[in-house]
Amino acid sequence: MDLDVELVLDSASERYPDDTMLVQMGIRSYFGHPMIAEGKMIGLVSVMDDKPLGIEEWAGPILGLFANRFALEIERYEVNQELQKSKDNLEQLVL
Repeated sequence: MDLDVELVLDSASERYPDDTMLVQMGIRSYFGHPMIAEGKMIGLVSVMDDKPLGIEEWAGPILGLFANRFALEIERYEVNQELQKSKDNLEQLVL
């Protein structure tokens, strides 16, 4: 799978027979978009069903907006964690 929106309206487990989760869960339809941070894939936002999905192609950019927002929030959280660690370290030096 590339780093773009993936829309499989039916037969997802047949299309990806090596994906054990899809096969075990009997997933027929899949709609996913990667979460990208600093040029790397950090996760995936997806919708899966054991029935065919009735999703139109135009919904891809909308899922992409959610994926991008989730990635930004994860980045923000990680930056805040690093800032808190730095603050704690500086407070230890001052005390």
